[in-house]
Amino acid sequence: MLQEVANIYSKLGDEPLPEEGYEREDIVYAINFIANKHDFQDFVQPWRDAFFRMPFDVTKAIAWGKHVTESREKGIEPNYK
Repeated sequence: MLQEVANIYSKLGDEPLPEEGYEREDIVYAINFIANKHDFQDFVQPWRDAFFRMPFDVTKAIAWGKHVTESREKGIEPNYK
């Protein structure tokens, strides 16, 4: 694992790591993936696969959000049923 992280940093050369930007994010994601490879395989990957097979239906959540917003604007209690 440490060898893989060292290989990522060796590709950067002597340049300091930027505070923000896509290069830093790519490096952080790569290192997190390497360091947490088992967590990724055991927890994240199965959830991601299940999500791609059956994504969430957000239409009910959007309708609920609109209902709550409208209720608060009118000063009434949202219908929680």
